[in-house]
Amino acid sequence: MKKSVVLFFAISLFLVVSANAQNLAKTFTNSGWFDGIKMTSKESGDYGGMSVYLTESDGKMYALVTVSEGMPLDPVLVEANVTGKGMRTVDFKYSSPSYGRELKLKGTILANGLRLGGYADKPELLPRKCSPTYSDITVDKKSGDYGGMEVFLTDNAGAWFALVTVAEGVLMRPVLVKAEVTGKDYDKITFTLPNENGGRKFTGTLSSKAGTLTLHEGGTRTVLKAKCYK
Repeated sequence: MKKSVVLFFAISLFLVVSANAQNLAKTFTNSGWFDGIKMTSKESGDYGGMSVYLTESDGKMYALVTVSEGMPLDPVLVEANVTGKGMRTVDFKYSSPSYGRELKLKGTILANGLRLGGYADKPELLPRKCSPTYSDITVDKKSGDYGGMEVFLTDNAGAWFALVTVAEGVLMRPVLVKAEVTGKDYDKITFTLPNENGGRKFTGTLSSKAGTLTLHEGGTRTVLKAKCYK
C-alpha cells in the first residue's frame, strides 16, 4: 500500500475519532446544579458567590438562584430563556428583597459547569455538581404522559427549602416551599405543597446509604431515588 493511501486512511480515522469525541463531549443536560458558593473567610466563616439550579418543566426552563454575601439569602425561583447554538445559552433575571437590586444574568451551559456573567466583575464558572435531587418521574411509552414527583433540597445556613415538580400528564411548574429538616442525621423532612384544599403535607425520611427519599402523604408511601444531572 502506498504511503499516500496510508496517510489518507490515518487522517480519515483521526477525523472520525475527533468528531465522535466532540459529540460525546456535547452529551450533557441543561438541567443541573451549578454551585459557585464558597467560603470567603475562614476567620468569620462567611460565604460568597452564587448557585443556580436549572430544571425544565413542560418545555420551559426555570432557575432556582441563591446568592450568598456573608451568608446565603433565601433562594428565588425565576423563569429562564434558553437560546443559541445547541440551546446552551441561558439568561434570566434575579431580584430579591434581601439583595436590593435586580441582576440580569446570562451564561453558557457546559458539561462541567455554567459560565455565568452579570453577577461578578467578569463571567465566572459555577461548577456542575451532583445535586440533592430525588425523583420517581416516569414517562408512559404509549401515551407519552409523565407521572411522579421530583424534589430538589437546598440548605441555606440552616434554613431548608424544597423545589418540587409534580408530573400529572405533563411536568407541572416547579413549586418552591420551605421545608423542616430534623433528626440526628438531618434525615427527617416535612413540607407542604399549596393547593386549593389547604395544602398537601408530606413527611419523609432521607437515606444517604440507599440514596432515597421516602415520602408519606396520608396513607400513600412513595420512594424517590437520588438523581444526578450530568
